[in-house]
Amino acid sequence: MVARLAEGVLVLDAEIAELDALIEARFHQHPHAEVIESLPGRDPGLVPSSSPPPGAT
Repeated sequence: MVARLAEGVLVLDAEIAELDALIEARFHQHPHAEVIESLPGRDPGLVPSSSPPPGAT
């Protein structure tokens, strides 16, 4: 049972990585991508680095 669950997690991880790559490629096609990336405090999730992580209150 645990092995099947672990396999499912690995499959989901691979799918997430593939989607992340597609999103990043699409983002870089946007005419303002370079400007957005140059904004101070921008992290890969487009959330200012000074913001607390989700759920941290």
